[in-house]
Amino acid sequence: MTERVMDEGVAGALAGSERRRRQRFVAKRWGSVCFWVQVDGARLPVNDLSLEGFSAPCPTPFSGVGQRFKFVLQLEGIPDEVCGEAVTMNFVFGTEGGVQGCRFVTLEGDGAM
Repeated sequence: MTERVMDEGVAGALAGSERRRRQRFVAKRWGSVCFWVQVDGARLPVNDLSLEGFSAPCPTPFSGVGQRFKFVLQLEGIPDEVCGEAVTMNFVFGTEGGVQGCRFVTLEGDGAM
């Protein structure tokens, strides 16, 4: 089962936006990364997470703004994972790459509501 989280028209309209409507939380426990995202075989630490999306540091963007990509979210030490598709909302460049902001488009399987 796949649940659509965001309509395609909304995804396109929000492509340049960097604000989420719901509060996000820092994805660390006792100062250590506890959420990870896998994209195209790369495992990256998640900076923050909300009901609408996530952000992750990466050396280069893994997709352009407004482009969709498949992802797998994992919680450290737990075998369950949440799979789906997200869209890149922004990429903020830094000295060691940058941070990519992503919004959920669909969630699959047990991740769907």
